[in-house]
Amino acid sequence: MAGSFEHYGTPANYLRHVAKETKRVEAAWLKAKGKPATFRPAYFTNEYIEKLITGWDHMAPVLALESFSRNSGRHVRFAMLGSWNATPAELAALETKLTAEESAEYRRLVAKPFFAKVDFPALDRFFADGSGFDKLSEPAKEELRKRVWRGTMDQKELDADLKSWEGGTIILAVLREHQENSLAGIEGEAKPVNADDLRDGLIRALKLREGKVDTEKMPSVQRDAFVYSHTIKANLNRRLTEISKQASPQQMKDINVATNLMLENLLVAAQLEYETGLWDHFLNR
Repeated sequence: MAGSFEHYGTPANYLRHVAKETKRVEAAWLKAKGKPATFRPAYFTNEYIEKLITGWDHMAPVLALESFSRNSGRHVRFAMLGSWNATPAELAALETKLTAEESAEYRRLVAKPFFAKVDFPALDRFFADGSGFDKLSEPAKEELRKRVWRGTMDQKELDADLKSWEGGTIILAVLREHQENSLAGIEGEAKPVNADDLRDGLIRALKLREGKVDTEKMPSVQRDAFVYSHTIKANLNRRLTEISKQASPQQMKDINVATNLMLENLLVAAQLEYETGLWDHFLNR
């Protein structure tokens, strides 16, 4: 889902992909077993999906959804895999307020996994009042703070922190647990889980109902998960606040309903993608 949003700037391709895969596995299951696999919600038809896409297309110009979707897809990827999987050029490309010279300096800085004493002069220049640091987004500032923090570690702590980069963030652990629960539900070993369970698990793990979370002392596997997920939340809230200054109360109500509906249905699609893959696995096994 993250990759689709980042590449296309719309949920249309992802939703249609999930519907196509579901139809394929349903047909294969019916052919192999003589009965359909029942894992798609009855209302979540191709026609319903097309209505969702039409609604999205209608709102896209008003909410500037294409740029929001691309940035959110990228932020989800960083939140899941860790921004350490991004190239310096990719991180710098997100910072549109920097001059060409500041962008080049930022790329040089984030190319380093941590800062040593030899980096202090460059850091002092970049952190000076009115310099590049003040123009950075919050996640970009966090990238530099993270490297400053690592520079204070002893070698054992640093080695452990760098090692933790390799396995992604805590979000992957949440998703793995949810997938295991989905599998247990399908096999009848536990109560079936659904999209609400996926949503609630992410909200709890990432403290998304809290206004602000202190990430200062978090290890890397938590830090990026929190920073980038809360950035998506803040960006959406900021955009809705901007629109509320121009929209009527009824228009704003409609926009909020439509936004929440799309988010809920994307969770349903994510859960459906999980279960489609699991049913396909059972069939092949």
